[in-house]
Amino acid sequence: MRFLGPRPILTSIGAVGLLTGLAYGTSVFRDIVFAGLYGGSQLLDVYFTALGPSQFLGLELASLAYLAFLPEFSRALKTDGSVVTKRLLNERILLALQDVVCSSRCIC
Repeated sequence: MRFLGPRPILTSIGAVGLLTGLAYGTSVFRDIVFAGLYGGSQLLDVYFTALGPSQFLGLELASLAYLAFLPEFSRALKTDGSVVTKRLLNERILLALQDVVCSSRCIC
């Protein structure tokens, strides 16, 4: 199966739906584990309060990055094919990893 390239819209909708459901199920499982470990303690409240803004910011930044790179990837798929698109994807992943490393160094 080719990862990049045209595919039926129902297949794409199904893949996005499946991955969204998997992410939601994983987050519910995480919350169940934390509730089992910490119960209704103040420590768990502090954890959720501390991570709430950063998780929200991470989701928003990920959405903005997706929207910023979508036209570039669409144009590359239409004109240049999958080789250039794979190169673009590799460059964007490297950029994201560099950003994570740099931001973790600044925080510490």
